[in-house]
Amino acid sequence: MKALYTTIVICLTAYGGLFSQPRANYPMLHRMNQDPSTFIGKSFFPTDSGLTQTIFSFKIGYDQLTFLRDQSSTGETFSSHVELIIDMYDKETAEIPDRAFIERRTWTSKVTAKSFEETLNPTQYVEGLLKFELKPDRYRYIATIHVNGQSRLLTSSGNQTQINGMLSSANRRSNQRNRNLRQFVDIPDLTDTYEFSTISLIKDSPSDSLIIYNTGSNVPFSEDYKVLVGIHTSRESNYMMEVLNIGNRPAPDISTDSTAFQIVFSKELNQSTSISSSSGLYLANGNLISLLNESNITYHLISVPNSKFPNSWYQIRVVDPASEQKTIASSNILSRWYNIPSSLLNLDIALDHMRFILDESQLKEMRRGSDVEKEQKFRFFWQQRDPTPDSDYNELMTEYFTRIDQAFEKYTTPSKPGHESDQGKIFIVYGPPDTIERRFPPSGNTQEIWTYENRTFIFTASSGFGDFRLTTQ
Repeated sequence: MKALYTTIVICLTAYGGLFSQPRANYPMLHRMNQDPSTFIGKSFFPTDSGLTQTIFSFKIGYDQLTFLRDQSSTGETFSSHVELIIDMYDKETAEIPDRAFIERRTWTSKVTAKSFEETLNPTQYVEGLLKFELKPDRYRYIATIHVNGQSRLLTSSGNQTQINGMLSSANRRSNQRNRNLRQFVDIPDLTDTYEFSTISLIKDSPSDSLIIYNTGSNVPFSEDYKVLVGIHTSRESNYMMEVLNIGNRPAPDISTDSTAFQIVFSKELNQSTSISSSSGLYLANGNLISLLNESNITYHLISVPNSKFPNSWYQIRVVDPASEQKTIASSNILSRWYNIPSSLLNLDIALDHMRFILDESQLKEMRRGSDVEKEQKFRFFWQQRDPTPDSDYNELMTEYFTRIDQAFEKYTTPSKPGHESDQGKIFIVYGPPDTIERRFPPSGNTQEIWTYENRTFIFTASSGFGDFRLTTQ
């Protein structure tokens, strides 16, 4: 897929929902399009004592940490001493606590990076878990992080994304993304007194161990996952697990009329889906949570083909078909497209950026009509060129719009955004060159020669600020 030119010019994929925002511009959108760097998820399991084991699993991005330089005889490293404290309060507690906490749990770790560049790596996380055993009720909890002795309330960008519109709409950032985690948690009653079911998201892994997603209410778009369901064996019903596409509603109350939403997947919970508690349940950081060996609890593991679904909000629910589809447990999740190309966050910008592969008449036709009509044409264009039509993820479209982001980051100068530069345009259409050679003629400006398998491009510096103009092709 290196040279998109021959494929694209012949006529290039997104799926989901773009939204129109006429006043948006690409540089602003690209700056806003930052992946979440902090997640806190919650899972619930029964105990012999009647209390509910509540597990806070978390991932904290390196960009949330500060690193100190360490120098020793073995070389230079960078370290960060991290402490996470979660305090659990009575539900009546004010946002600024006016009483003592009920329970406190503390997690500590020393994070080490081998280089300064690694401390800035947006894909690096420190992760762990904290466990409580509490009576079923609503609680207020406050998460505080201490990094190298400096304290602040932990904020989360992983659970507060709002959606509006098409494919990338599920990834739209809101002004709530830095809201403090002074939140509530509803701890369910998992005793045999109540009809109950627990729901936990599990990574799709070929190993025997089960790894819980510790990314809050998010699962990666185009990646399959599993759902762990715990049910009392004393119930005679054959329960069903359903996955409903609830669109741009992050947490709707659909209990009264679920028929308004599309069921994209369902599975009966029976002997074929049950698993042995001896399997063990592992979190991503390796800490073990044992599935309890209670005789009245049955765990089921169900694979969900999320790779076939658009990025959107979904509700996972367990229903009792014998009681008119009564919902006994539910959980809302976001199938989130991490590293989504910034152009796909706005329909008008995405259409405008197709000018690198469409002529003026084609582009004019794509822009004609209402937002709905333009979106339909955009979808159709890319669906016609989808190399994997059976999945909702279009590799060719993703590659094209990702190159626009890369061109913007690589070639922007004070005088021109990178994707508008000559080098940026060639990069977008042909991808990264096989080789780059820089020449310094004795008389004349610096040149860069980009070599591909079947062609060569020569760029000449037009200023002293990194601007290069295409002079030979």
